[in-house]
Formats: sequence, structure tokens, C-alpha cells
Amino acid sequence: MSIAAWVFVGLLMGCIASMAAVGGDRRALMNNLALGLFGALVAGGGFYLVAQVEVIDLDPWSVLFSAAGAVVVLVAAHYWTAREQGELRT
Repeated sequence: MSIAAWVFVGLLMGCIASMAAVGGDRRALMNNLALGLFGALVAGGGFYLVAQVEVIDLDPWSVLFSAAGAVVVLVAAHYWTAREQGELRT
């Protein structure tokens, strides 16, 4: 059950990031969905390994960590892209 929640949270975060940062570019939407999904699965899986909870149970903390992981990956990717395109000053 937690893995399904991680997937849902990752896709939701990717969709929100796409609506907030990009003006309707389909490729950017797919990238954000993939990045959100990746971040959520890695963070949720990491939480599972550290906390030693059952993946079958719906654990609110693992869902929260998966959301945080998706946000971290999405922000890092957008920062990296903006820096590569010269939109950020360092």
C-alpha cells in the first residue's frame, strides 16, 4: 500500500511542479512526472530501509518522506536546468 502511495505522491508532486514552473510544455510535464516519481520512490524506499517498517502498511511518515524526496529532486533539477541555461547568478 505504501508503494502505491509513494507513486501517487511522486506523480502529484511532478504535476504540481509542472503547473507551477512551466507553461504547458508536454515534454517538461513528462520530465517532472518522472523526476517526482523517482524522488518519491527513492525517499520512500530509503525511509523503509532506515525505519524498518512494513511496506505493506500505509505509513504516513513514509508518505511524507516520499513527498519531501520528490520536492528535493524536482527543485534540484529545476535549479540545475536554470543554472545550465544561465538564468541564475552565482
